[in-house]
Amino acid sequence: MRILIALLCLASPTLAQDIVTPQQFEEISTNKTLYFDSGNQFHGAEQYFPNRKVTWKFANGECDQGYWYTEGDVICFSYDQNPTPQCWNFMQDGDRFLARLVGADPANDLELKFVNTKELLCEAPYLGASFKR
Repeated sequence: MRILIALLCLASPTLAQDIVTPQQFEEISTNKTLYFDSGNQFHGAEQYFPNRKVTWKFANGECDQGYWYTEGDVICFSYDQNPTPQCWNFMQDGDRFLARLVGADPANDLELKFVNTKELLCEAPYLGASFKR
């Protein structure tokens, strides 16, 4: 996570809740797995592949595959099991990296807690597999 925070600091000036641009997000996330908490409890993890492909792992161990794209300065995700887009703002707030669903209360932000390059191990429907497109 320290590497991610350092990259974010270099990528943007230090302001309270700096928005991370889609280009910065792609540079930061590609070929990495990001782990998110909500209210200090594990919420889920997402593995980011080239070409904006992703595998999301829910807290219960199940996974869903999809992709991300941009709409202006927001980052939207569409998944196989739920193709309805979910659009997020990613931001840096001091030494914290946050994700906020567009229009949601900041109290519901997800906080990045850990980053690595390990492959996610998934339960149904994508048992232990992730795509590499």
